[in-house]
Amino acid sequence: MGNGIKLIEMYAFQECALLECVVFSNSLETICSDAFWGCTSLKTINLPDSLTRIDMSAFWNAGIQQIEFPANIKKVSGFGGLKQLEEIVIPEGVTIIDDFAFEECSALERIELPKSLREIRSYAFWGTGLREIAIPDEVSFLGECAFSLCNSLKSIIFEGADADINWYAFDGTKDFTIYVPAGGSVEEYANNHGIAFEVYPPEKNPESVHVPTNEEIQQIVEKNMWTKDPSEYTHEEVVHSLECLAMLQKEQLQDQATRDFFCETYRNNREAVKEQTAEVLKAFNISFEEVESIFKRVIFE
Repeated sequence: MGNGIKLIEMYAFQECALLECVVFSNSLETICSDAFWGCTSLKTINLPDSLTRIDMSAFWNAGIQQIEFPANIKKVSGFGGLKQLEEIVIPEGVTIIDDFAFEECSALERIELPKSLREIRSYAFWGTGLREIAIPDEVSFLGECAFSLCNSLKSIIFEGADADINWYAFDGTKDFTIYVPAGGSVEEYANNHGIAFEVYPPEKNPESVHVPTNEEIQQIVEKNMWTKDPSEYTHEEVVHSLECLAMLQKEQLQDQATRDFFCETYRNNREAVKEQTAEVLKAFNISFEEVESIFKRVIFE
């Protein structure tokens, strides 16, 4: 798009099924409703930092698999119906996840929410594939059906004890557990609605989970399984050894609350872990993403 374009009008590219790539203007400020509705070949979008407003259903039912959010966005909206979107990271600075923001993103299993978040509005995650989610401490409002019909949802960690939660926020979502600090309105809500909940044991605070240093990782590797030069191991041997390590980790995560806190801490420190393990993994010729996949498969499936 040409420089100087500040707004993409409603329906501008609606149902452009062959549209595969969009290079947005660095002056773009607004994307209106339904602008990219039904663009099923559009897989990745990199939104410019100049963008401050995305209207409802702007990218509804597009083929998007990856989203790079702009640095200056305060309210996230418009990404409903993305059937191939599996994971998203909402950047710091965002305060609102708007109505219908990610509704019916049925493949969406993982999301990281920023500490800056204050509101999750109505139907924001309705019908998603979320398995677990951590609600930051400063979130004070969950709207109607915000997490309704999330059939894969097993746990919600509230980092704060209090929030104004709509009566139907979890309507149709079953068999999940809320983890929450004691004595606040969230615990009361769970109790009044017959939702399973557990209060944080102090020793399981997420901040107390240790993230190993690169030296500690190397010591664990050498002590538990490696007796040859890294170049002498086949890929199959490396994978098998990592599966063994994952099983050891799984044994330490039998308690659901411990597991949930571990997952939240890992998400918050993932980039640091990736950096710390880079040298070791390079020596064994295996990617961080493959190692991550092995641990997820062994521990959670």
